[in-house]
Amino acid sequence: MPRDEIFVSYSHRDRRWLDELVITLAPLIRKRSITVWDDTKIGVGQKWKAEIIAALERAKVAVLFVTRNFLASEFIANEEMPRLLEVAKQAGLTVVWIAVGDSLYEETEITEYQAANDPAKPLNSLSEAEVDRELVRIAQKLNSLLLKPQSAEVAGAGDLKGTAAEATVPDTLLDQIVGNRIEQGAIARSREVIGSFAEDALTPVHRRLREELVDGKSAWRSIHALAGKAGVQEGAALEILRADDGVELGRAQSGKVIARLKTQVGA
Repeated sequence: MPRDEIFVSYSHRDRRWLDELVITLAPLIRKRSITVWDDTKIGVGQKWKAEIIAALERAKVAVLFVTRNFLASEFIANEEMPRLLEVAKQAGLTVVWIAVGDSLYEETEITEYQAANDPAKPLNSLSEAEVDRELVRIAQKLNSLLLKPQSAEVAGAGDLKGTAAEATVPDTLLDQIVGNRIEQGAIARSREVIGSFAEDALTPVHRRLREELVDGKSAWRSIHALAGKAGVQEGAALEILRADDGVELGRAQSGKVIARLKTQVGA
């Protein structure tokens, strides 16, 4: 079955933001280049669990409206999210989350996935004009993800930061970096994959990455999230942190590369 829909997960208390996204996507929906599914599509008398499973099987992109309400929902935490993340890990569903308001998202698996907007500037903190602009940008990115051939989906939600497929380092290279087996020649070759970054930006970028790790205390942080906070490509952030003796790298169950400060875990 081809995956060609957007699956939206949200708290009913945040219904306004679902409506805002659907309004923004209206021209694309009208052209039938985008189909959006949310739980309002479940009719009276239908089996909601079966409908959600079927919708996830059709979805190519899952959009999460992350708020305190979203994270507090027992239904989302215990029913919807486990199924959604399982499909993401096993069937190639791209997970995109939108920071609608401040929340403790870093204490959840959501932190392993790339945000569609800057979590430090959630939608509810923006002016009306800024919200319109941000929603249009997100809609354009969602459209790009849906139009991308299935075989080309190597960057996943990381594309939402405006980077091309070069932002994702091949697993073989990540394995070398995480295992501390990378050599200078491999680093030079990796620049062809991850792109170069200005040398004069290295110090402030490194400082920003360190600040994010300090803010996370002893928690593991995904390289995706750290790179987004620092405003650099994922590969660049990974190379910087790999060279930092005070940082240890690992892998989450999802396969994503994660990092934390050694000094915060007694290492």
